[in-house]
Amino acid sequence: MIAIIRYTDNDSLTKQFSDLCDARLIWGGNKTISNIKKFETKAKSIDLPFADRYSISVINSESFLKLKKNETQNLIRNFYNDTYVVDQNACSSPHLVLWKGKYDLEAKKKFWDNLDSLVKNRYDPPIISSIDNFSRLVGDLMKDKNITSFKKYNKSLYIVSLKKLSSNYFIRKSKWGFFYQCNIKNLEDIKKVTNRSLQTLSYFGFSKKLIRSFFTKNNLNGIDRVVPFGQALNINLIWDGFDLTKILSREIEIK
Repeated sequence: MIAIIRYTDNDSLTKQFSDLCDARLIWGGNKTISNIKKFETKAKSIDLPFADRYSISVINSESFLKLKKNETQNLIRNFYNDTYVVDQNACSSPHLVLWKGKYDLEAKKKFWDNLDSLVKNRYDPPIISSIDNFSRLVGDLMKDKNITSFKKYNKSLYIVSLKKLSSNYFIRKSKWGFFYQCNIKNLEDIKKVTNRSLQTLSYFGFSKKLIRSFFTKNNLNGIDRVVPFGQALNINLIWDGFDLTKILSREIEIK
C-alpha cells in the first residue's frame, strides 16, 4: 500500500509521479515547492505544500520568577529540547523570545544563566557553529540599529536584545543557540511580527483561556500552532494549519 522511492533530481521521474498522483505533499521549503509545482497534475489532484516557516516564544516574566529551582530547571530543559536538540533548525524551534511583564531584566538573567549551564554540560555542536554565530553577531551589529545590546554566554549561546519588534527577524533564521529577544507590553504586540511564515508560538506563564481570547479577538494571518515549552517539536496529524487526515481523505456522501 505504500511505496517509498528515493532518487536524485530527475525531472522525468517527478513528471511521471505527478501525472499519477491524487495528492502531493511537498516538503522542503519555498524553492522546492516552486520547482515541484511546475509539474502539472490531474485536474482533481491536491497539492499540500509545507513552506519555509519560523517560530517564536513568549514568556511571562513574573510567572517565571515565581518558579522554584526544580521547576525552573524543568522549564529550561523543555526550552533546550525545543531548540538545541535539532540545532535550532526545526521550523518550530524559536529564534525570537518575547518577554512580557515587570522585572524582565531579573527574569532574563535567571533564564539565560540557567540555559547557559545546561548548554555547557549537554551541547556539543560542530566547530563551524562557533564561526557561524560570531559572523552572524558581527553582521547584525554592523547593519542593525535596532540592537540595544548583546551577550555571548558561551560559543553556543548568543543573545541579541532588540529595541522594538520587526518582521525582519524572521528572515534571519538563526541556529546553534543564537537568539533574539525583545520586551512586549501585552500579547497584542505579537501582531507586529505575525505573518504567514510564522508557524509556532511556544509559551510559558499564560493561561490557555487568555491565549484563546487573544486569537479570538485578532484575525491573524499567521501562527498555526500554540504550544507550551517542550512541545514545539511534537508532530501530529494537524500541521501548519492543515488537518492531514481530512484533506487527504476522499469522503463519499450518501443520504
